Amino acid sequence: MVLAYLIAIHLHNDGLWFQGDAPRHLANGLFWLDLLKELPSDPKQFALAYYARYPVIHPTAHPPVFYVIEAVAFALFGASPFVAKGIVLLFALMAAIYLTLWLRRWVAPEAGWAAGLLLLQPSVILWSHTVMLNTPSMALGLGALWHMRRWLESPASKHVYPAMILTVAGILTYVTTGIVVLVFFGWVIVGRQWAVLKDRRAWLLAPVLLLVLIPWAVVVTRWAPAHLTSVYDSGNPIWFLKRWTYYAEALPVLFTPLLLGLTALGTVVGLADRSLRREARTVVVWSLVCYLGFSYVVSRDERYVMLLGPAAVVLTAIGLWSLARRAAPRLSAKPAWIFLAA
Repeated sequence: MVLAYLIAIHLHNDGLWFQGDAPRHLANGLFWLDLLKELPSDPKQFALAYYARYPVIHPTAHPPVFYVIEAVAFALFGASPFVAKGIVLLFALMAAIYLTLWLRRWVAPEAGWAAGLLLLQPSVILWSHTVMLNTPSMALGLGALWHMRRWLESPASKHVYPAMILTVAGILTYVTTGIVVLVFFGWVIVGRQWAVLKDRRAWLLAPVLLLVLIPWAVVVTRWAPAHLTSVYDSGNPIWFLKRWTYYAEALPVLFTPLLLGLTALGTVVGLADRSLRREARTVVVWSLVCYLGFSYVVSRDERYVMLLGPAAVVLTAIGLWSLARRAAPRLSAKPAWIFLAA
């Protein structure tokens, strides 16, 4: 219902307003549609000829997964910015569903309602109605983290497969989605769950997925080397303060002050509540790894840390659930006339 409401009030928006990036993401989808139709023997020459005619494309700037999905959608429904924006909105729905599953499983069955808070955040509203890759990256990253958590919880389960596949799909949508790998290792270290690293299924699947990543790595290295510089910062030293405060200053732009306040409350309450401490610790590790990882990267923008949004909602739900559970016995012990008077 929340997403339907947001779609209704943004029906006039075609999603192409953001600089030249949004139109470029649309055009890249059309390029991949024609590339898949033609299957040329010389893809590089095809791309150069295509660029000469449509200089808006930039097929090596970002990986191809989102563009291939666009190409399929364009083939089925026609080329339209509204089709591209619809794909982004489906990813927003995917993020909300995974967040609901997370809240219901690891906070409380009653906490699933809080997932709607994610869709109401300024950053999610903004980038879910723009043909950009940040919302798809958040959704795929969150899905990968959910399955990673299930894998850690039940090492013999089959969640190892969607965890790894969604991670690679996320990286091949937006490279920074790879931060979830660091989050996973952070969970392993903090929880001392070393046994999961011996999972033979993961070691067998990893080379296969690596073969999927290698072609794109070759393309970027040979034809888009400038993008590799965004992995590290050679200009400012590691102790440069602005490097580590940029995203702290961006948080009030991304998320409402109410959510940030409840997140801080939930962190304190969750770490103090024995029954919720493990969950709070898990989400704090997730948040710290994302914050420090993105702060290290030279390329910075507020929208890059949208994966902190689901973490903030989980911590908010933890705090509210813990306080509600403590208050319930006291409220139920009061005479009924107090509630009637209120």
